Amino acid sequence: MYGTQKDSRYAMDKLTELADNLGQYFELAMVFIRKLLSLDLTVAQVKELIEVKEHPFWVAFGEATKILVAPPIVSDDTLKQIALWRKIYAEEGIGLPSDEELLKLIPMRQVGFNWLVIVPKGMTVNQAWAMAKKRFKCWKYTNSDLESVLSESERGETKAISITWFRDRVEADKEMKNLSANDLEGKSVKGITLLQRILLEVKYFTETGKHLDLEDWTLCSGSRFADGRVPGASWFDGEFCIFWTGLDDRLSDLRSRVVVG
Repeated sequence: MYGTQKDSRYAMDKLTELADNLGQYFELAMVFIRKLLSLDLTVAQVKELIEVKEHPFWVAFGEATKILVAPPIVSDDTLKQIALWRKIYAEEGIGLPSDEELLKLIPMRQVGFNWLVIVPKGMTVNQAWAMAKKRFKCWKYTNSDLESVLSESERGETKAISITWFRDRVEADKEMKNLSANDLEGKSVKGITLLQRILLEVKYFTETGKHLDLEDWTLCSGSRFADGRVPGASWFDGEFCIFWTGLDDRLSDLRSRVVVG
């Protein structure tokens, strides 16, 4: 029915969103006005700016603001990583969208986050595990397949392509040491999933012939086993190992990898 409490709540949400947007535009306008005032313009100069639409100032202003709406500059490194992922998946008979489509999905890179992980639509944890086993020795704590012991939400094919950034470090993030999965959840820290961690190992090995987490263990805090425990991964005793840990386990060498994206 029209005019229900739900309708009113929706209207209020939209008004709040509009007010927030207008407030941001107002703040931007005030920054611009303060900058103009700092130029100490004469009345005649201000009048000229108002009346002359093709004034060099406005021409230069228009060119400068194009930076705000211009597509981001794509680095050669990003294109190189996309090409590597394309090669990895091609070996498995898996295709990726065009570079143009992928670039639209890549989140903005943050300082220190230089490793790109692309998880294609339709990928499964078991499939990623099989990719790893083809390339190097692997061990998992269970005799069952990984998906069967993961939480239900992580079983089966991924519904959409996922692209994320991680810090380019062999060892898991030192900033995350002594923080349990529950600690990270409480701080709203988005951590790596088991699927992402397996694929990151495959990528790093394909690129370098080496392995990650030689001394520490990655806490895959973005994933859960069906019984509530948390997956972890490391290169240990010549094998890529998947293990489990508790929700409140805290160790200096058990660290998550933060996700950007």
